[in-house]
Amino acid sequence: EAELLLHSIVATSARPTTLPEEFSGVAVEATGEPQRPVWTLTRMAGEGEVQLDDTIMLEAGGLRLGVVGGWAVALEGDHEECKFKIEIKESPPPYRIGFKGLLNDGFESVEWFGRGPHESYIDRHVSARIGRFRGSILDQTFKYVRPQENGNKFETRWMALLRSPAGTGAESCAG
Repeated sequence: EAELLLHSIVATSARPTTLPEEFSGVAVEATGEPQRPVWTLTRMAGEGEVQLDDTIMLEAGGLRLGVVGGWAVALEGDHEECKFKIEIKESPPPYRIGFKGLLNDGFESVEWFGRGPHESYIDRHVSARIGRFRGSILDQTFKYVRPQENGNKFETRWMALLRSPAGTGAESCAG
């Protein structure tokens, strides 16, 4: 057995309107305390670790979590709708995420000490020599057909974003 928190899903006192007459149970809502376990996982095959192809049930306060007509409900009694089979499906590769930032008006140049003058990555840096470089911020990116990482400067020791014409700005150093 194990206690589980399932996205704060708790049983309510209301009978769901979608529950067929042959079932006795209540609706569930995602309104419980996020830190408090609510459901106890029971392995139908008995004691031991949950394994692939095991059937499990989730119980709380004499009710069992089930799915009836596509809706999650808490049912009284033993029903097939309350038994879940553990399956491991091949998962897709993780999503690529990134971030987009905006600079305040006036920043036009970037200066850095590291690899350059072109973009460089851990697997593509041999052609980029180490030195002090300066260029337009707009020249550091490339609009590839497929959105992807670009403009990286591998092994950069420090970088400064500069305002023109005075050359003032913000600096970031590697520790």
